Amino acid sequence: MKKRRKKDVASSQLQFCYSGEDLLRYRTGKIPPEMRARIYYHLNVEKCGRCRDIYPTIQVSQEESAPTVRKDDIIRKLRNNMGKYNVPPVPLRLDKFQVWTTSPEPRSLPGEVVDAVPMGVPVLIISPGDGRKNFGNIIRVLPISNDTGFHLEGETFLINENSPLKYPILVEIFNETPMLAGNLGEYRGALSDAQSKKIHDLRNRYLDGVEVKPDQQYLEWKQKEMKLTRYLAFPVNERLWSDAVENEADTINTIDIHLVPYRMAADAGGVELSEIAPHILAEEDSFSLAIVQKRDQALLRFHSDTLEPEEILIDAKKVQMNKKGSGFFEVMVGYSSGMPESMVIVAVVEGSRFVFKLTFNMRHDA
Repeated sequence: MKKRRKKDVASSQLQFCYSGEDLLRYRTGKIPPEMRARIYYHLNVEKCGRCRDIYPTIQVSQEESAPTVRKDDIIRKLRNNMGKYNVPPVPLRLDKFQVWTTSPEPRSLPGEVVDAVPMGVPVLIISPGDGRKNFGNIIRVLPISNDTGFHLEGETFLINENSPLKYPILVEIFNETPMLAGNLGEYRGALSDAQSKKIHDLRNRYLDGVEVKPDQQYLEWKQKEMKLTRYLAFPVNERLWSDAVENEADTINTIDIHLVPYRMAADAGGVELSEIAPHILAEEDSFSLAIVQKRDQALLRFHSDTLEPEEILIDAKKVQMNKKGSGFFEVMVGYSSGMPESMVIVAVVEGSRFVFKLTFNMRHDA
């Protein structure tokens, strides 16, 4: 019998908890009295297990923990430390493996707020786009969680020491998402070369479809994490869809995709079919394109006797379809238990662009 975790599957990153940055300011005294009182109550009266676990792990620099000094001492210290930073200097360009906070009110390309969440989650940049921090640049990121108790080898990467956020973090390899670079918040640092290489290799293995065996509690937590971070991709999908609508040469479609829960064969509560009827996206004389659920995976499948897909983009990221047989090509778009609410797929075939806005929902009556 598997040992259950001694914690709720509800994400740590919810509105009734505080971020690592809040706890750091509380520990160093750099916080308004009202908020200090609320955090004190949260830690010592409500006794939040998550925040009480994180609090002692927060690393405080000597500058942040220094005692109060007189004004002339402050001036002398500033002169002696010209050019030194208490926080990492903001880089001129975005790059891989940088850690940033995100805005809780993501904006679209025109600058309009498209969603609002109680607290933005920190992210690790995995693809920096053109390197600029503006709304015209689409980047890809891995959300970062405080829920280190849910570490699962193959799907997450645990950093206990030398964390840019100054407390242990869990990088969610399974939760990669696009976002507009203009919705990044503050720069928090970058991973070491060794950490970066491990995440690079782990992500490649994950994209290759290496199987892991999560327990039900982990799956529930994973689904909540994916739901929690969907706000990051909303502005991207809005932009891609707007561009497609404005381009009269594009063939555009909106399609609802119904997925079903998948369980092991021994679990009578789930679907045991190895493959479920495809959802047709496009059916032309020379090719067809469909979403197929195979076990717990949602796949994009291209079939043609004479053609190959020239280009496939999923939420603005170019992907390579794998040849699975004569005339068949596939690429995984996600897992049935954690698909985003929406996704924009662009397929270029024989010089024509086909744009699909997909919305996903789980059907439990199968």
